[in-house]
Amino acid sequence: MCIRDRLQDKQKKKVMVVSCDTIMEIDGRRLEKARTREQAFAHLRELSGRTARVTTGQVTAVSPSGSLKDTVHVAATAHCDLVLDEFSEREISSWAESGEPLRAAGCAIDALGGAFVLDVQGDPWAVSGVSLSLLRRAATQAGLSWPDFWNRGSWLVT
Repeated sequence: MCIRDRLQDKQKKKVMVVSCDTIMEIDGRRLEKARTREQAFAHLRELSGRTARVTTGQVTAVSPSGSLKDTVHVAATAHCDLVLDEFSEREISSWAESGEPLRAAGCAIDALGGAFVLDVQGDPWAVSGVSLSLLRRAATQAGLSWPDFWNRGSWLVT
């Protein structure tokens, strides 16, 4: 069932739709997601001992009543500088072979790559790809309070 159909469903729920994308930059140059193991090796060698800039762009649509008519759209970005430890060649090889660097540009802080993160300066949620800080602000702009989302049964989040 598509989102529009869910919104038109007779059982109205409050609705939040979130769309995000995250990029990582080194020295102002975008680090694309590795497509091959060889690219993953190269990226990890480049990231070793460096600070990378992470930006997550997030668009949130919030409908407190479940109606398209009262939907509030909020677009925002979250940023952080990710300080990474130096990686040994064995760590780079094992990490690249795990396949994780093929699923994320750079470092997945909530997975194997998290062990290599020394510091996060800025919005820590930018690294995970969905900023809870931005979600809370979007809810506020829609006239809601963040605790309104704690009762998951009354929300359609997609």
